[in-house]
Amino acid sequence: MSHFPLDLATQLFILPNFPVKSLLRFRCLSKSFCSHIDSPDFIKKRLKTSMDTKTNLKLILPHGGGDDGPVDLYAADFDDGLKQVIKLNNPVTAPNRYTIICGSCDGLILLGTGNSDICEDYVVWNPTTRQSRKLPVCPITTLPGHKFFCGGLGYDSTTDDYKVVMMAAVSVADKGECCQVWIFNLRSNSWRMIQDVPPYNEIEYSHWRRYYTEINVIIESSFMGFFINGALYWQCFASGFFQIFGFDLASEVFITLPHYDGRVTSHNLMDLGGYLHTVNLSKLPETHEYYLFKRDDIGTGGNWVRVFKFEDQCGTGYLWVTPLAYSKEGDCVLISKYQEFFWYNIEKKTREMVELEGMPRPVKGKILSYVCWESLVSPDPGGHDI
Repeated sequence: MSHFPLDLATQLFILPNFPVKSLLRFRCLSKSFCSHIDSPDFIKKRLKTSMDTKTNLKLILPHGGGDDGPVDLYAADFDDGLKQVIKLNNPVTAPNRYTIICGSCDGLILLGTGNSDICEDYVVWNPTTRQSRKLPVCPITTLPGHKFFCGGLGYDSTTDDYKVVMMAAVSVADKGECCQVWIFNLRSNSWRMIQDVPPYNEIEYSHWRRYYTEINVIIESSFMGFFINGALYWQCFASGFFQIFGFDLASEVFITLPHYDGRVTSHNLMDLGGYLHTVNLSKLPETHEYYLFKRDDIGTGGNWVRVFKFEDQCGTGYLWVTPLAYSKEGDCVLISKYQEFFWYNIEKKTREMVELEGMPRPVKGKILSYVCWESLVSPDPGGHDI
């Protein structure tokens, strides 16, 4: 072990630039290597290096589930050109239970699992390190007639902690159906209910769920909160329109976003390059105009900016078209369309197909996909269960 000294140059300049998979192997070299790689400062530095260099990014692809058995999860590396997919070790293996991705942050993925349309258990999972942690039962799931409608996972930089946010409609005597919001702190290992609720008084929870069911779209997309710059974002159906709202993880209050001139859809809220994006469908179904939201410095306002336009000559509709990530150069965007993937050159308006070798095709429906960083972040920073 003494043949592998960890000098200052190695700590500061060499190790942070190694791939995450290599770092996991380096932990076996010596106690000093293991201690340094597992340290919170190094984990943050390695994650920042990945984000700055736009490397160590994965495409996560669920497949199957429900009556077909447990969901299989696959991954492809952007650094390898998305040429080959590998099967991941899904920490949720119970048969006849669906698994949905409720959120992703800094290499951690929040999985929800249950029967019918009710999530009963939640697992925070790092697919790179293969560490996972089943969360204690959220009290809201024990209430009769609760209707879980969205959740998310994000990072609170003011407390250096990851938080899981769950929202559900519950029936309360003399009040009818109302919303409850619960937060789980990974460090303290506990759930708590907060008093603040989403900013729309008349969120039509049943319509939201029915909308996704009737158009035969897997309803994961309505559950998932997108974590961007300290806040989680969702869409809801309220007052006859689809609205976008956020939740600031530091202040733990909800925020509203201004509208832009155009139609806001319910399906294509997304994180591209660290910015919140949505789509204007004024020329549905052929033309999709994508906008990003730029928050101001104090986080209380901002504006929408159009970034690119995608022409869908086949007219398959916005429900099947999902931008996933920008290329390193920023000139192309990876798009998922029904059961295919391609790089779309924004300026040249050309496409380059991506063949995901080893990915089984679904019998029907769209291939769902998510983007996640490779990281060393632990799903159990407080050392409770792992």
